[in-house]
Amino acid sequence: MSSCSFGRCGTPQETKSAGSAIAWRAATRMRNRIVHGYWDLDVETLVATAGDDLPQMIVQLDHLIAVLDEDHADHQA
Repeated sequence: MSSCSFGRCGTPQETKSAGSAIAWRAATRMRNRIVHGYWDLDVETLVATAGDDLPQMIVQLDHLIAVLDEDHADHQA
């Protein structure tokens, strides 16, 4: 889920807390670097991050989604 206020969007703090093992700050820094500093990107770092860090982050995010879905289902019952 995403929340937006005052023109800024992001992941709610409760979601970040539930997925505390996820490197939220690193992902935010990478996103900001790509969006705002594309003229000065280190392509090797970008490729290394995609190959080394993203697979583990995807596993962590999949797990977080499953936990949040389960919590949501529990609250619906």
